[in-house]
Amino acid sequence: MSALLDRDRWREITQTITENWFWSVVTGFGVFWGILLIIILMGAGNGLQKGIGKTFDMGVTNSVYLWGGRTAKPYRGHSANRRIQLNNSDVKAINTKIDGIDIIAPRNQLGGYGSNNNIVRGLETGSFTVYGDYPDHIKIKPVDFLHGRMINEIDIRDRRKVAVIGDRVLATLFTTDEDPIGEMIQVNGINFTVVGVFAPKGMGGDSQEDSESIKIPFSTFQQAFNYGDRVGWLAFSAQDHISSAAVEKEVRKLLYERHIIHPEDRRALGGYNAEKEFRKMQSLFSGISLLCLFIGLMSLIAGCVGVSNIMLILVKERTREIGVRRALGATPIQILGQLVMESVVLTMLAGILGFILGIWLLEYMGMAMAGDPTAMVQDPEVEIGVIIQAFIILVVSGALAGLIPAIQALKIKPVDALRYE
Repeated sequence: MSALLDRDRWREITQTITENWFWSVVTGFGVFWGILLIIILMGAGNGLQKGIGKTFDMGVTNSVYLWGGRTAKPYRGHSANRRIQLNNSDVKAINTKIDGIDIIAPRNQLGGYGSNNNIVRGLETGSFTVYGDYPDHIKIKPVDFLHGRMINEIDIRDRRKVAVIGDRVLATLFTTDEDPIGEMIQVNGINFTVVGVFAPKGMGGDSQEDSESIKIPFSTFQQAFNYGDRVGWLAFSAQDHISSAAVEKEVRKLLYERHIIHPEDRRALGGYNAEKEFRKMQSLFSGISLLCLFIGLMSLIAGCVGVSNIMLILVKERTREIGVRRALGATPIQILGQLVMESVVLTMLAGILGFILGIWLLEYMGMAMAGDPTAMVQDPEVEIGVIIQAFIILVVSGALAGLIPAIQALKIKPVDALRYE
């Protein structure tokens, strides 16, 4: 600690760096560049992860979607190519028999998957998607409410003819100064009262389709459009402590038994597991982060090797000075400490400049992209933990970079050093 507070030592360090300014700049540039790369690459990687997360909103990450397909294999007297139609009793059986289910929300789409319908309000008309939904569906695929409310359990129980519309439906069928709540829209000639307006979360994936959709109570949908007890597809999520893949396996097993499907028939039920896709994305970003960190660390190591090489040159140039110090009574530890401190100070100065420029560039990048919600990089930043770790690496690297030249200097005998020209 006394060495750190020694003014003479700090004066010598400053004098050494300023008198050899060219070598100091050359030495520090490698460290500066390595730190700058770590900050920029890690920050850009985090920003890319946020940007893609907003662009491709996946809703609840432990959710699963299942729908009926066609059988590929005959089984127990049933032929292949048989259509599998999910129904209300399947939903009840899953709720009753499957543990680990958190939310289950069956859904229907008027006209089938990918279909649109003409929606009329007075003289205005538009082509939109119509869903029959349960209230819990927004817990699996969250939305932002702009006006009114979501479908509730009373709507389901009483089969109310109410509708919740997307923001693009609002923009098409209503003028900007109109309040849509309580107004009527026509779906296939049937009047529905608008009780809410929503906007999808996220900017990509099926967000545009969601904004052009209309939600009506699931029970009302089945009755109004003669769907009987048919279910288009099931959306469900697993409880927090349970893997959605394990729950999906149990649900599939139950549905295969109920619909008499061959256990190895993979075409009979289609599905999408958001947790699997989320983990794939996490693995991708982890790989990108590790690659960015590796590149930055390699650049930092290269800079520290440069520091060590330059310090060797400086030690050689200061051989006579070291000899004088030894002759005047300087101990090997003092010489070692002086050279290591010079290396650490030079490394730290270059690293701090790299940090400052890197953070400034990330802030500038964030401000430049703040006005564009579709930008692939959003709010680039570096976690404080990464900065602390980089500083620790910087100090250790600076000490190691100065250690080799310092040890080299201690091998010189004072008499030989004094004779060195």
